[in-house]
Amino acid sequence: ASPRLQLSPVAQKVFEKLLSGSDAERMIGISSAKSISNADASAILQALVGRALKAEEYTEDNAPVNVLIQYAEARPELIGEVVRAFARIPEVRLGLGIPPRLAALKKSSPASARIIDDQLSKWANSTANAALSKAAGFIIKS
Repeated sequence: ASPRLQLSPVAQKVFEKLLSGSDAERMIGISSAKSISNADASAILQALVGRALKAEEYTEDNAPVNVLIQYAEARPELIGEVVRAFARIPEVRLGLGIPPRLAALKKSSPASARIIDDQLSKWANSTANAALSKAAGFIIKS
């Protein structure tokens, strides 16, 4: 069963736009995410996390990991949940572009700085993905 079945009609439309192959559609989805209810925002986040955990492609612009960061930018109150989601995604699937984008979320939500720094430290000290580890280590030192 797809997690999309649990989404309201409004959330379903936003979710589909967020995963669109079109940059313009994705930007409409991000913009729409700012004005939906907290319940819909949370449901979409759970659907995105589910998609990210199952994804095989992590480098495309519309890859769920990239959309998760854009979504967190639109809904700063969900940054902590987004960071916890990244902790569940196998490190070998994450690119070196993720640490700087995750670190940039601290500007949107200073309250999330600690959880973000903790995740960056975990990646920096990991041996599962050398590129991710190096990128996270660089962010921590800068």
